[in-house]
Amino acid sequence: IPFISAELKSSEIVQKLTSEEMKDGPSLSGSMIYPQWGVACTNFSYRVAYQDSKEREPEYIRINLNGKWHDMIKKSGNAKSGALYIYYYVPDSTKSNFYYFEASNGAGKARAGIIDSPDQALQFTLKNLITTRLYCWIKMAKKSGLMILDMTRLKG
Repeated sequence: IPFISAELKSSEIVQKLTSEEMKDGPSLSGSMIYPQWGVACTNFSYRVAYQDSKEREPEYIRINLNGKWHDMIKKSGNAKSGALYIYYYVPDSTKSNFYYFEASNGAGKARAGIIDSPDQALQFTLKNLITTRLYCWIKMAKKSGLMILDMTRLKG
């Protein structure tokens, strides 16, 4: 079964907000996704906390998921102490999902969940992890002169 990565990977360059756009804006924190990994048809929940020092309610809180904007739903809390917002997504493919959050209080904006550095990591799947680990172990064993047994042929 191929696994899906719910990650912050993309070849798309996300333009940062300018200092003018962020002036007097809210704050977004605690961005997360649950679960981190899954298969096609896993129900992922994307979460972020909104807070505004002047207690202003958000004009919008949304997630950019794979290049498309989606409004988020308020689950709990308030603008003063922090409000939790959530978006549910069930993918129909095994491709990775790129996302980030954006909010506005009408005066300024904030974003969260954006990686500022280039992504050099390998695409992760459980199959890749097992295959890579097994390949490395066999290679090291052969180099060390260890005999590798075929466990499927053992009777017992």
